[in-house]
Amino acid sequence: MPAPSTRLLCEVPRRYMRFSLVAALAVSLLAGCQKSSSEKLREAGFDPISRARSFDSIAEDLNTLDDKVDRVDYTRVPAEIIVDATTSTDHQPVEAVLTDLPEAPGVFAFLHVPRKNVDFKQRKVQPGDLVKYYVKPAGYDEQGQGQTDSTREIEANLGKREAIELTVVRVVDSATIEFAPPLAGPIQDPFAIVISRATEFKQLASALNPLAVWEQTGAPAMGWQTTPDTDALDQLVIRLNSWIDADETTTVWQADAMVADLPADARALYASIGAERFDRADGRLLQEAVWMRDISRRASAAATVTQQALQLFNWVLRNVQLDPPNSPFATAQRPWQTLVAGRGSADQRAWIFTLLLRQIGVDAAPLSVTGDDRVWAVAVRSGEDWSLFDPALGLPLPGPNGTGIATLAQVKADPAILRQLDLDAKQTYPVDAAALGKLTALVEASPLYLSKRAKRIEAQLAGEHRVVLTASPSRVAELIRSQVSAVKLWSIEQRTVAEAEQLSAAARHDLAALYRTFVVEPLLWKGRILQFRGNDRRTKLDYADRPIKVYTASSDPRVFYTLRCRPSDAELDELAGQQYFFIDQMRLCKELATVWMGAASYDYGDYAVALDYLGSRPSAKKPNTPLAAVARFTLAQTHEQLAELLQRTFGEGPATSDVWSILESPLHAAAHAAVVSELDAAAALYEADPSASRYGSLLRARELRRRLIKMQAPADNP
Repeated sequence: MPAPSTRLLCEVPRRYMRFSLVAALAVSLLAGCQKSSSEKLREAGFDPISRARSFDSIAEDLNTLDDKVDRVDYTRVPAEIIVDATTSTDHQPVEAVLTDLPEAPGVFAFLHVPRKNVDFKQRKVQPGDLVKYYVKPAGYDEQGQGQTDSTREIEANLGKREAIELTVVRVVDSATIEFAPPLAGPIQDPFAIVISRATEFKQLASALNPLAVWEQTGAPAMGWQTTPDTDALDQLVIRLNSWIDADETTTVWQADAMVADLPADARALYASIGAERFDRADGRLLQEAVWMRDISRRASAAATVTQQALQLFNWVLRNVQLDPPNSPFATAQRPWQTLVAGRGSADQRAWIFTLLLRQIGVDAAPLSVTGDDRVWAVAVRSGEDWSLFDPALGLPLPGPNGTGIATLAQVKADPAILRQLDLDAKQTYPVDAAALGKLTALVEASPLYLSKRAKRIEAQLAGEHRVVLTASPSRVAELIRSQVSAVKLWSIEQRTVAEAEQLSAAARHDLAALYRTFVVEPLLWKGRILQFRGNDRRTKLDYADRPIKVYTASSDPRVFYTLRCRPSDAELDELAGQQYFFIDQMRLCKELATVWMGAASYDYGDYAVALDYLGSRPSAKKPNTPLAAVARFTLAQTHEQLAELLQRTFGEGPATSDVWSILESPLHAAAHAAVVSELDAAAALYEADPSASRYGSLLRARELRRRLIKMQAPADNP
């Protein structure tokens, strides 16, 4: 007998079963006819959701490259000395000449020891060992100007010689080694060598060797920089190109009309703007754009465009020291290089300022009064006006009677406004009415911002990942054309490439030293990148749609500056005595980290910490510190901010109206005295400025002194 369930099924009329089967078949067929568009695209091999998620992952990588930078403990690895005076056969210094070999004529990449007081094979010298060749006396001028120390002083102490760092390629014989990179020519007089080794050094050598080759040869002129995130950038470019190759959407794009008007040699710079795929150099420029976006977010809360521009301009002044024209950091630098170095020229300040404004949708155009592409001021569009900021002076131009920021229209109508910037009859502001008659607007047009590939991915970057990657030079040119005598594309990128090809050996040495420091201590690089991001106060939603802060303590650059980048002087001296690798890089690392620690503390509003690092630490105060000028400027700005904070809290001075004011008056009087003290300290710092920014600093000091006179004058004279 069938089970109950089976019996019930048997009792269902057959016609209903036939109907159910037909209905099921119909539904199935209908569903097949009504597939969604996304299902059809997936069956065709194109999944828009997966595509979007794929790019989201790329966008996340682009915005979090600092996460790829980890601590590597190279600097504390003690060197194992393989060859020096203590290991030679006669216990005398091992001295070598630089030569070529018959099988490699003209290739000066061989060190030979004429006295043969060492056996390289017996000492087990091997490829990858580090050679320090003490051939260059300290104080020697590589431009052929002679020595700043006497020959006797130099020869008396080997420690006064600077070593060229080389890497062993192979042992040729017991008294000869081959090294890399090759040097320029033979050295017939023998000089001391020291060969050392650390097992951890081999991994680092792969990053440092390209820097060494560039320092010695100058090739390649561009793209030689090795940084802790170089591999991550290369991977980013590979992923972007893979995404582009799989993407079937069409990007509507047309080259800007101003490019076609360029002469042929200048137009060559834009030859690749129509290319679909990114090249290796683009990875660094995309990173540069992200940095600009991060920095520009500081101005998001400002009420007006002029206030936004002023906040970003002041940030540039605190983070890009104005170097003299002969500085290697004042030439041949892209904006990203200027930012990580913390120093550059007035033109590089203007370039960064313009790119920062682009990220917040504000038009800007550098102006020239000399007929070339050297910048006088940056014009920032606000409504129908163009406000003026002087990157060399380090000040916005004052409006009529010193009120507000001067506009281009005001200065053209009354050039006497500029006379407010004269210090005295002999020290005058270099721009006058005649110069204003030759105004040329220089429209920024870096090739990446004009390219098809940048426009393609900009459309994919939204929300917190949004980055401006496109520009319209023709539109900006039309906006400012009526205000100037001429408009042209700014040729600063072309000039940067040309200058990079002509860098002297001394300039390459200074530039390579900076990037070598970043490679040896990656946390210095990580801290600098996080400093660009600043105190990120944005929020995002967690898995339960609850707002959480994006910013965490691990995003504070000061964590990384203090974690590894600032060993004590005693520790550095001890390490130097023990022949640790890269002691020079560690000293430079400390000097840079100290100044950036103070600058970051200023940005975070921690003015007491900023005063400590910028005003008390020898690493920031020493006159030969690379960033001494910007440290002094930021310290003066800190004193001004403290004065403003006190005034906002306590008002301008003691009140005298009622009993509560009488009780408060001692506190007000103390606050007033503190304000005077802070402003006086700031003025004194500006007045003592010996740097390339001195003229602008003296103008700032003059205004503070005038303010102090007003504050100290009797309030009421019955």
